[in-house]
Amino acid sequence: MPSSEHLQYVATAAAFIEKNLTQPLQVSEVCQQIPLSAWQFQRLFRACVGDSIGSYMRKRRLTESAKALQMNSKLRMIDVALEYQFGSQEAYTRAFQKYFAMTPARFRKASLDLHIYGTPYLDSKKIQHFSKQITHQPLILKLEEMRIIGLTTTIRSPLGEEADFIDKLPPLWSEILEKRALIPHRKKGRVFGIAVGEQGSLNEETMTYFAGFEVPLGTEPPSEFSKLDLKSQTYATFENQGLPDVSSVTMDYIYGIWLPQSDYKRGSGYDFEIFDSRYNPSDDKSISTYYLPIIKNK
Repeated sequence: MPSSEHLQYVATAAAFIEKNLTQPLQVSEVCQQIPLSAWQFQRLFRACVGDSIGSYMRKRRLTESAKALQMNSKLRMIDVALEYQFGSQEAYTRAFQKYFAMTPARFRKASLDLHIYGTPYLDSKKIQHFSKQITHQPLILKLEEMRIIGLTTTIRSPLGEEADFIDKLPPLWSEILEKRALIPHRKKGRVFGIAVGEQGSLNEETMTYFAGFEVPLGTEPPSEFSKLDLKSQTYATFENQGLPDVSSVTMDYIYGIWLPQSDYKRGSGYDFEIFDSRYNPSDDKSISTYYLPIIKNK
């Protein structure tokens, strides 16, 4: 589980957000307060808090704006919207209604109690409970260079407020499975799902997801397919059990909890999952294997 130092990083970020609820604030600015990569810290934050940084900021602003409306009946709605960085009264009303299931005008008129989204309570017991979702230590192994031929789609970052991989990936998988016979010399028995992105980039709002099959090195793809080479390197491998949406939880654990406490740091290259005969997307007991490129800490 995370050390007290890493829990303090999350507390520091939460305090920084709290101090700037009424100021323009980007997720990248929050990450810059912490001596970890943006990718790693966003995973750590979500593992500890249960929410992405962006979503957490939005909910805290909505909560504090609701308190302001409740405490001062003379405040204009537009002023509250701008004060808490929603840009316009219309945008504020939409966000308020989406989160609280009522408009701010109705809330103010009825003086209703709302679910209040407070600052996170962080302690080791909470994190230990989370970390038990993955009960084994990863297998560390070296893989030789591989070539993958397959199809791609663009997805929003899984760390964003509107991640869409649950909607975007099933059609891609259906297509690659339907067309797999067109891939020359494909190795049967397992399929690769690869997140292709400059992980750690503060500007990584979208990523390319690559679904495909391993082929012998040097094999070229048919015209409608793409190729991707995975270089020879060391990986930490994690078994991932459950329905497709559990992969995001596994990544939170890997980046937010396991990696900071391990003797490794993330290496160059791509994260990927391998799906074999143990996997069925409709079975909550199905198993895939997640591969994280690593190098030993010096």
